[in-house]
Amino acid sequence: MKKYTTTDFVYLIDSKFDECVGKINRIDIKWGAWSREMNLAVRKKMDEEDTDTLILGLVFSYWIVVSQLLDLLYECKGLKAVFRGRQIKAKTEEAIDLRERILMEDASH
Repeated sequence: MKKYTTTDFVYLIDSKFDECVGKINRIDIKWGAWSREMNLAVRKKMDEEDTDTLILGLVFSYWIVVSQLLDLLYECKGLKAVFRGRQIKAKTEEAIDLRERILMEDASH
């Protein structure tokens, strides 16, 4: 993987989520293989001397929340979505909040 900024990681997570939402869950091999590469790249970035590990910790949190949201949206089709609506809404709001925090922190550095 190339050298990424935290903003790049957020956009990568977003694009992969958009590509996979409703088609697979986070246990699928496609998501798992990509997650492994993402994990290695983020950990490598954390090992760099001039890296703010707090922001990268937020990237990990964002990635986990998006993975959970991917699961919820895969499992909850049709009527199930109505009953799980609160969970989906809460997880979506959590993801949006984390995304905004990461982008704001990255812009200030």
